[in-house]
Amino acid sequence: MLASLCPAGKYCNQGQTGANFEQPITCPPGHFCPEGSSAGIPCPIGTFRANAGASSVSQCASCTAGMFCSQIGLTAPEGDCAPGYICNGGSRTATPESGLCEKGFKCPAGATSDVACSPDVSGPDAYQDERGRDTCKQCPAGYWCDDTTITRCQPANFAESFYCPATHEGSARRDMIPCPEGTIDYADKSESIDDCQPCPPGSFCPFENADYPDYKAYPCPAGSYCMGGVSLPTLCPEGYYCPSDQSFPVPCSAGSYCDEEGLAQPKGKCTPGYWCTYLTLDPPHGMPFCAADEPCVTGATTAV
Repeated sequence: MLASLCPAGKYCNQGQTGANFEQPITCPPGHFCPEGSSAGIPCPIGTFRANAGASSVSQCASCTAGMFCSQIGLTAPEGDCAPGYICNGGSRTATPESGLCEKGFKCPAGATSDVACSPDVSGPDAYQDERGRDTCKQCPAGYWCDDTTITRCQPANFAESFYCPATHEGSARRDMIPCPEGTIDYADKSESIDDCQPCPPGSFCPFENADYPDYKAYPCPAGSYCMGGVSLPTLCPEGYYCPSDQSFPVPCSAGSYCDEEGLAQPKGKCTPGYWCTYLTLDPPHGMPFCAADEPCVTGATTAV
């Protein structure tokens, strides 16, 4: 009787079988046995075979996504993908270079995809500035963060006034928060509204003003004065003048007059025949006048 090849899905110890050969043996798990096999062939790296009787390599299953298969002849994946990595189907290692978790994401053990380190996905203040991580970091007070970066709160570097608090109402991101109007903060690592101090005298500190888009202290302009803690300049009143950086209006110089608002310096000298004080607002009609026998020269402060 002619010998026949060992059937596919089985192996025969002597390579062939027939009336004079042993009974074929079912191909074991983790292997495949083409027709005529004398032993099972191990499934290759990156695959596994849970059941017996495979007849071709195509019946070895690709390693399960989120797991790895680093050896031949496996009957099941070896374990979960390493923390900080993504294992797609067929992974040959627990730490595939192409699966390294990127900045701004976390990849827990057994990950088949990354998870964003963003407030709407991973919770308030979440960020990740490193690759290959399985958790997100929490942005600390005194810093501001986006998904992939952390920056020390240094308002002085921006010449702008802000602080970096814990998560605030209306936002899930620790961020730079402008100080309220009339206050300023250039302190390093500021983390509280309590760090915002009154705007210094001679300056004003606006907030959300189209004319002054930056959150910082501006020098008080000439023609106005700025007391401490103000958000906008105050127009210099009549009878006074206001040089730049002025915290209080200056009474009009003796012998001069200031008859309108917003003067940066006195309007002019007192008219001849009259004398002026800072209360003189409407020359010459509102000024004290000199007696005929007591003439007043230009800029006079008293009748002489």
